[in-house]
Amino acid sequence: MHIRKNQGETMNSNEEIKQAFDKFAGWLKDCLFHVDDNYFKENPSPGISFEISTFMTRGYKYPFNISYVPQYEGMVMFNSGIALEEGDNASLMMMRKGERTQILMDLRKYVFPLRVNVEVSLPRFFLYKLVTIDALKDNKNYFVEQVFNFRNAAELLKIRIDEAFFKENPDGFKQGDDYYK
Repeated sequence: MHIRKNQGETMNSNEEIKQAFDKFAGWLKDCLFHVDDNYFKENPSPGISFEISTFMTRGYKYPFNISYVPQYEGMVMFNSGIALEEGDNASLMMMRKGERTQILMDLRKYVFPLRVNVEVSLPRFFLYKLVTIDALKDNKNYFVEQVFNFRNAAELLKIRIDEAFFKENPDGFKQGDDYYK
């Protein structure tokens, strides 16, 4: 995805990056992820050149973005901000600090093997993963694997938070979670 100008000097080709993101959108649709017809956002926010917003069409949606951030030259960032539901946050806050810290350490243990990072500022979590665009652009299988690893990291986060909620509220029911009825 880089055009070599002189030895050691590279520049990003926006057209090549756009072509790669067109492929990514098609591959996401092939895997039943929702991608708007007007999916491609050029310069959607400061520091981001290109971005696709997507989510799974079945089960929990876990919306996330796939972004090209020039700051990370040659890298694609998978990212998602996840806000805790009020009940989840209240359950965490009722726990002793040591228990809460253990849950946050568990979250990292679960998602790091998927090569996903998590930053926590309760009640929000920020998941992100950086992958070289060159590794993704011509390898559908690798791209799909990275997408599902990222989605699974969000699922693992939800599961661990649900465990904490139900530990504090054994008879509780989470609003909107028909799965637990």
